[in-house]
Amino acid sequence: MDKKQRKSKAAVAFDDHDEAVHHDESNWLVSYADMMTLLMGFFILMYSMSIEDEEKFNAVSKQVAHYFGGPLQEDPRIKDAQAKVDHVLKSNELDKFAHVEKKNGKIYIKFANEILFKSGSPYLTPKARTAIQSVGQVLSKIKGIEEIKVNGHTDSVPIKSRYYPSNWELSSARASTIVRHFNKQGVSGKLLRAIGHAGMHPILPNQDKQGQYIKENLRVNRRVEVEVKLARNTNIKSFKKKSIFSFLEPDKENDNDQRDPSSQQKQVKELSDEEIEKRYQQAQERLKATNKKLRKIQSLKKQEAKRQKMLKKIEELEKKNQESSDELNSLIE
Repeated sequence: MDKKQRKSKAAVAFDDHDEAVHHDESNWLVSYADMMTLLMGFFILMYSMSIEDEEKFNAVSKQVAHYFGGPLQEDPRIKDAQAKVDHVLKSNELDKFAHVEKKNGKIYIKFANEILFKSGSPYLTPKARTAIQSVGQVLSKIKGIEEIKVNGHTDSVPIKSRYYPSNWELSSARASTIVRHFNKQGVSGKLLRAIGHAGMHPILPNQDKQGQYIKENLRVNRRVEVEVKLARNTNIKSFKKKSIFSFLEPDKENDNDQRDPSSQQKQVKELSDEEIEKRYQQAQERLKATNKKLRKIQSLKKQEAKRQKMLKKIEELEKKNQESSDELNSLIE
C-alpha cells in the first residue's frame, strides 16, 4: 500500500508488514455508559433523600442495613419510653382508654376523649390531669426528643358555644391544654406543638349511608394523639477501623509484654544508682498527682450527690404545689 493510501486512511492502523489493523473504537461507550448510570443513581438518591417521608425512609433503611450486614436495630430509647408510658397508664387505670404504639421511629400515645374532657370542655378531668402530668414527667426525662405533637380531634357534629364557635377552636384548645401540662412537667416548649384538626381526620365514618350519625363511631373519633419524634439514631454497629499501614504498627502482644510488671522489674534492676533515684522521684510525683485527682473527683461526687438530693426535694415541693394549684383551679372552674 502506497503512502497516499495510508494517508487517506489515517484512522486505520498498520502493523510492521503494512497490514491494516482494525480497532473497535466503540469501547469508550462502555465506560461512558457506566459513568452515566452512576450519575443517574447518584441524583436519584439525592432526590429521594430530599423528600421527607418517614415510612419510605425507614423501609429503605431496613433494606440498606440488611444488604450491608444485618437487620436494622431498633432504637432502645423507643422501647424504653413505650414501657414507661405503658406503666404510667396502667398505674392510673387508664389502659382501657389509652394505649401506646411505636411506628416508623415514633411513639404514639392515643387517648380516648371521654376520659380526658367533658363534652364541649377544654379542661382536663381530675383523673386525666394526674395521668397527663405523669406522662409529661416521663417525656421530660427522655433524651433525644426532636418534637412532640399533640393532635386534637373532634367528631363532625357542629358545635357553637360562647367560647368555641366551631370544632376547630375546641380541638385546638384541648391540644393546647395538654401541651401546657407537659410544659409544666419539664418538657421544653421548643419541642411542643399543639394542633387542632376538628373532625377532618376520623378513624371511622361519622355517618351511615342514610346520613345518620353513628354514636359509637363519633365516640372513637373524639380523641387526642400525642406524637413523639426522636432524633434519628443510625444504630451502626461500632467496629475498629484497620489502617492500610497496620503492618507498620507494633504488635499488641509484644506491647503487652513490654508493659508486663515482670519485664519492667527486669529493666529496673539494670538501672544505675542515679537512674534509680530519678525513677523514684518520678514515681512519687505521679502518685502525688494521682492522689490529687482522686481527692478532687471524690469532692465533686459529694457535691453532685448533695445537689441531686436538693433537686429531688425541689421536685417534690413543686409537685405538691402543682397538685394544690390544680385542685384550686378545678374548684374555681
